[in-house]
Amino acid sequence: MDTFGGLYEPSLGLGAASSDGFSIDYRFPDAIYHNRFERLGRGWRWTIVEQAPGKPDKLFAEYKLAPASCRGMTFDF
Repeated sequence: MDTFGGLYEPSLGLGAASSDGFSIDYRFPDAIYHNRFERLGRGWRWTIVEQAPGKPDKLFAEYKLAPASCRGMTFDF
């Protein structure tokens, strides 16, 4: 996976898998963003923690992902 954000070029994500999910870290000049995907029932919980030098770790975002049907939806691509 890769990402981009704000003022910076894309950052290659480096991560690892575990028995209950996986993690991916994105390094930018001002902070590292730790992405953690954990099983949550039939779906996933995705948290992103920002780790900036000299500052306490901060929750940047949290998502709960669940399976959903696409039946009846149309797509423009």
